[in-house]
Amino acid sequence: MKRAIIILGAAMTAACSGQTGDEVAEANAAAGDPAADGPQILAMQPGQWEVTAEIRRMEAANLPGNAFPAIQPTTTSHCITPELAARPLDGIMAGGAMPQDCVSESNHVADGRIRATFSCAQSGVPSRTTIDGAFSPTNYEMTMNMRIGEGESVINSEMLIRGQRTGDCQASTAP
Repeated sequence: MKRAIIILGAAMTAACSGQTGDEVAEANAAAGDPAADGPQILAMQPGQWEVTAEIRRMEAANLPGNAFPAIQPTTTSHCITPELAARPLDGIMAGGAMPQDCVSESNHVADGRIRATFSCAQSGVPSRTTIDGAFSPTNYEMTMNMRIGEGESVINSEMLIRGQRTGDCQASTAP
């Protein structure tokens, strides 16, 4: 589960870093922010954020039935400071930089929508991830489909990830 969330972060990075300044300016203007003079692709409100990751489907080639045990959704809570909210691509939504062996195939982040595809070959194992979702300053919801491996050793999965601002930061969760 943790690896999938990290991969989501990489996908967010891939999706956002592929836009040109003109595309970002157009997206900001379409979102009603014509005064924005720099990339503000994934504007987030500071505060306490709750993120839930749910594996909806996991299948492996050559395994009879559903060989994977059911995994309960995982929910975490994070404090997003005003400084972090001003730079979401530096780690909040991005989860860090795109892994070294990953390449963005396509991406689109605008008008409250995100669509991205990227491929990786980490430790010699190829993977391909697609993301489709919606976001606003106070919430996001994305479906992530992953295909890991090749030939007879393929795992396909689908995950739903939701994030929502729940209020002001709690003292115990501030960075």
